Amino acid sequence: MTINLLPRKRSRVDRRLQTMMIAVAIIMVPLVVMVLINFILQGKNDEIRLRVEAYQEEAQSFAQMNQQSKTAQALQTDLKDTVALLRTWNGVTEHAVCFTKVLHHQRAVIMEGKTRSVVDLAALIKQWSRGTLFAAISIDKLTQPTSMRAQEFRVRAKNK
Repeated sequence: MTINLLPRKRSRVDRRLQTMMIAVAIIMVPLVVMVLINFILQGKNDEIRLRVEAYQEEAQSFAQMNQQSKTAQALQTDLKDTVALLRTWNGVTEHAVCFTKVLHHQRAVIMEGKTRSVVDLAALIKQWSRGTLFAAISIDKLTQPTSMRAQEFRVRAKNK
């Protein structure tokens, strides 16, 4: 009697190969799934990053518009103050005061000019003090005239 062990060996090899294939499949399937999930999430991450950048640009645009609006409002306030100042000057004709420079800096008006006498300048400042335009008025500079030259002055008036 002859015993043929080859079919049994072959079946063991086939089983081992089959077991090995199952083990590789068990390892590879989750790995492939994880790689696919990684690609999907990476795409979502890129999409979200682009949206965040777009929102940041939009927020920066709104911030710039807000700053421009504030600047426009400040300019409008300065314009109203200047118009009010010019209206008060419009009624002043009896004083011999000549303004050579008028600057609006922050909440103050700095005026430089010439006058024939300190009395005229004082009368003008007194008239402004009674008004509602300035909170405080001060003379920063006053030069003594030499011969026939007019006196030069610098007045700082703080807006209310």
